[in-house]
Amino acid sequence: MSSQLQQVSNAPSSYELLPSGANFGEDSSSLAFDVSFSNTVGEPDNLCSSVPRSFSRRHQSLIFPPTLAYPPLATYPKTHTIIISIAKGDPSEPTLAGVEGDFPLIHDELTARTTGTLQVITDFPVSKLSPQAKTLLPNLQSIGDAIRNAGQLMKAGSTCYIYISGHVYQDSPQTSFMPLPSGERLDGKELMSWLKTGASHGGTFIVIADVCYAAGFIRMPYIYDVNGGSLSWSKSSENQVQGQNGQVIALLSTDYNQSTATIDCGTKEPYPGHHGLFTFALFNYIRKQPLQVDATNLLLHLRKHSAWHPSQPRPQISATIE
Repeated sequence: MSSQLQQVSNAPSSYELLPSGANFGEDSSSLAFDVSFSNTVGEPDNLCSSVPRSFSRRHQSLIFPPTLAYPPLATYPKTHTIIISIAKGDPSEPTLAGVEGDFPLIHDELTARTTGTLQVITDFPVSKLSPQAKTLLPNLQSIGDAIRNAGQLMKAGSTCYIYISGHVYQDSPQTSFMPLPSGERLDGKELMSWLKTGASHGGTFIVIADVCYAAGFIRMPYIYDVNGGSLSWSKSSENQVQGQNGQVIALLSTDYNQSTATIDCGTKEPYPGHHGLFTFALFNYIRKQPLQVDATNLLLHLRKHSAWHPSQPRPQISATIE
């Protein structure tokens, strides 16, 4: 079952977020989440995982394209975005306030990084949508078409961001699905099949999933972790073949059997109300990076900020590449 609404906590008093413009002109330090943790960047991450791992050391951790940290230059290949925000999905479940609350933030941040297509799939009304956005119905056909259309535009050097939030359920210890308002279900295996096909044209799909049971919903062949201050990877049980032309990298809010966390930011502008803890912590980090996002430091940042919450979700980074 999904329990996102049962995991709401107040944000720390120092938790602030100022708007990002189309050119990221504001001070990058304006996004602040100053919470004290016992570990420091570079120390081993000792949080437990439900998945046994045997690690191989990765010698560098710059696995993300530079455009994750700053807007792409005009000379760069096009960057595309798909936003999938489903606040209810299952009529028997309550509306997820964090999903609706995160949309303006996600829209502003990802639109600032988009030079190509912007496709938006929601089950709630949105305001101040970018003129370049194409809105689609929240059903399987629209989601599949959005990924296929973006994939056809991808080439070497291209990036496509896919942000996913909503109710997610487990149908086995290691597989999950998202119910849609159409009465259909978005199965994690089907989603991964679409992503890997889209990436076969080249470029990088970056999936950001702020959902319960995220590691079972977005299953990748390689799972990254931090050991002794260095990024390492382990092979999962996922055996789908990935083409050689492109790749998929996933930033996930939770491990198997974990619920995602929601925070209440009160009346703080410009994004008041409920938000995903993972989503805020993620953009807290990437907006401060002047050149490129380092996966080791990002993973440590996400886990330490998530550890502040009583439910202590364990964010993951996984990929179709070693």
